[in-house]
Amino acid sequence: MNKKLINVFYNSFPAVISTRNSYIAAANPAAISRIEHFSEGQYLFDIMEPSDVLKFQACFEAAPFSAPFSFPLCGFYGYKWATAVFELIMGRRFAIVFLSREKEADMLKFTDAVNAVNSAEPLSTDSISAEFLSLLLGIPEIIFDPADKTGLFDIHKIFFEIVNRLYGKNDRFACKIRVVENEGMKESSPLLSLMPLQNFIGAVLLILWGIRDISTDRNINVKLCRFGSDTELRFSVNTYNLTSGIRNLEELMEAFPSSTSFFSIADYIAGISQSSVSVLCDKENNLLTLSLIIGSREFDDVDFKSRDPLKYFNSDYCFVADKIEKLFLKYREEEQA
Repeated sequence: MNKKLINVFYNSFPAVISTRNSYIAAANPAAISRIEHFSEGQYLFDIMEPSDVLKFQACFEAAPFSAPFSFPLCGFYGYKWATAVFELIMGRRFAIVFLSREKEADMLKFTDAVNAVNSAEPLSTDSISAEFLSLLLGIPEIIFDPADKTGLFDIHKIFFEIVNRLYGKNDRFACKIRVVENEGMKESSPLLSLMPLQNFIGAVLLILWGIRDISTDRNINVKLCRFGSDTELRFSVNTYNLTSGIRNLEELMEAFPSSTSFFSIADYIAGISQSSVSVLCDKENNLLTLSLIIGSREFDDVDFKSRDPLKYFNSDYCFVADKIEKLFLKYREEEQA
């Protein structure tokens, strides 16, 4: 249990506890005393930009391994910025979201809050921890993620589900996807991953939307690769503006600003999921490749028969796809303005 975090929760920083889908389940004494007519039951996602929703949710899915995340609020009792710290205690995944009225996210970094508590009068750690656990256990279990939400999934199976859903449900995408596999991938069945399912869906969809936008012929070639314990998904398109070459993701986003949001969020999601995104440029043939490199982790005491890999696919896919379409439409509106 993160005792420093719990101490901060009972210090002078206004904060709320957010559970599944950003549901505000409780507030700390500092928030209650400063917010007139405050009530639980609201959703942070209603007052956040789509890009921040995707990042917040990716951190939530990866908890407790994700870092604190700072973001602006679009009107919340006068608070304009927030910093979320993601935790998993006694099987309950949640975020403690610290609130700030200032327009500078750095003013509420988690490390600053911890330093402020350390320099203040010491608190009774045992009593504070017991009080926090009582508060956490008093929140109805139904508003937390189900116990089996986190688990292994087959990368190969889920990828093809993503492609099929994208073709069947999205006329805006309007792009052909051709998929091949290397020998290592063909021999690896099932190919299991501990990357959060929703984060995998998000990273794949964002890369597909971003690379589609820079394709000259609306054709995407995907190669699913397995090299020993390493897994890569390689997305390739014929494009333009490669005369000087592109060496990394930053240069790619600079060359193609219309895809910046998609690629930057995909990179963020991959990073907090122990994975990464890399770029390979073949300027002679105007061919650009983005690789999603899946981080490998060992599986301990896994019951491979206990979890339906598609049980949460529909809800996870719909959540991510909705936010990505909002990003797409927002960019188109800004482009036409």
